[in-house]
Amino acid sequence: MTIINEKCVATRAQALTLYGSGASFAEINRLTGYTRAGFNSLRYSAQRRGWVPGGPVRKEHVVSAARAGRPRKATSEKKEEVRAAVTKNSTTRSWSSAQIAAKVNERKPDKEKISRYTVLRILKTLGLRPVKWTTKPGLNSQQIKTRYRFCLKAKNWSNTYLHSLVWSDETSVQLGEYNLQVEPDARKEWELEVAMRRLDLARAKGGPKPKWTFKPEYGKQERNAKKGGIDWIRYREEVLKPLYLPFLEGLRAKYPHLRFVAQEDNAPSHASRWCRQVWEKAGVERLEWPPNSPDLNAIEPPWGCLKRSISKFEVPKKRSALEERWIGDWNHFPLYRFQRFVDRLRGNIAWVIYLKGGNNYKEGTWPPNGTKEKPGDEWLQQMYREAEEEVRLEDEAERQEELAGGTYFPLRRTRLQQKLAEEQAAKSASEADWEDLDD
Repeated sequence: MTIINEKCVATRAQALTLYGSGASFAEINRLTGYTRAGFNSLRYSAQRRGWVPGGPVRKEHVVSAARAGRPRKATSEKKEEVRAAVTKNSTTRSWSSAQIAAKVNERKPDKEKISRYTVLRILKTLGLRPVKWTTKPGLNSQQIKTRYRFCLKAKNWSNTYLHSLVWSDETSVQLGEYNLQVEPDARKEWELEVAMRRLDLARAKGGPKPKWTFKPEYGKQERNAKKGGIDWIRYREEVLKPLYLPFLEGLRAKYPHLRFVAQEDNAPSHASRWCRQVWEKAGVERLEWPPNSPDLNAIEPPWGCLKRSISKFEVPKKRSALEERWIGDWNHFPLYRFQRFVDRLRGNIAWVIYLKGGNNYKEGTWPPNGTKEKPGDEWLQQMYREAEEEVRLEDEAERQEELAGGTYFPLRRTRLQQKLAEEQAAKSASEADWEDLDD
């Protein structure tokens, strides 16, 4: 027979009732499972609470008394101290549980100390997590429209083409070498211009001789980013030239039969004309990317994986240690996971078309049910045809509105009218050809 240590109230009452009716202990053991020591403890406890053998058994005779239990360390005071320590600033938010416990304990050394496990339980009850919640970016009407049309063009991209895209994201850098190279030529040009201007003494105004100062209007490139942000020159000098372009050249040399396309988002550092000049000079094909579309970028999910991996243990306090851990985790990131992030983009593209440019969906799934199972090709093609027809009608309505509104230049209206006339003529000619065939 299985011995049960903690009996329910009904079993306890049954055991006392059997004892009061004169049943033997063997009978009580067979019916309730109580051991002799366990039953004696129950009987003595019930008698102390007022039970008389042979009398009625009441609830207060058999219910368990309140137990003090282990003293609680996670008091409301300790919870507030932990919350204050964690949310103080960006540095404390990266502390490990051991660091938080040490900080809380040193504030009041005379009080009972808490361990890092108590800190973890407190953080869980406070709803704090080891990683920051991220939300999808908001979209305005123009961004939704651009995403919708971009995905309609990308709906038939094959996995081979998706794997030929070189996905990118950036890091931080220093500036200064470019200006050192440009300044001598800019100064010579300025000195010549000033000298020629000063030769015309009849028109020249009096005053001190001009002094050279290297300014943006003379070609100096200055950073406008605040607090170490990524601007165009940091991106160009530390990412684009030394990393991105050499990587592309290496791919071209290794796989000369493949066509690789560079992908960049629409960050201001990427859209700069100075960076576009570098791409044009290198002769690299770039993919036009819709705004606010991290859900369509295959390199965004690995960043989250790497951040969770790095923050799993204590965050490094030195820049060199952080770089070493980051690069090490990146080099050991499984290749098959990269491939999965690329392969699931086709489902994301289908979602954007289904939502008409929106981004309120779970990435890595397929519409309309939000599962990883791909819907039938017939349903997808029907959805794509309806979306293309809707976009065509919208474009036609916009063109008609431009013609009727009269808010555009006459030359543009003339070109639109000419284009519509050509389309109508081509349509009429096609209908006439079909009529000839019918005859």
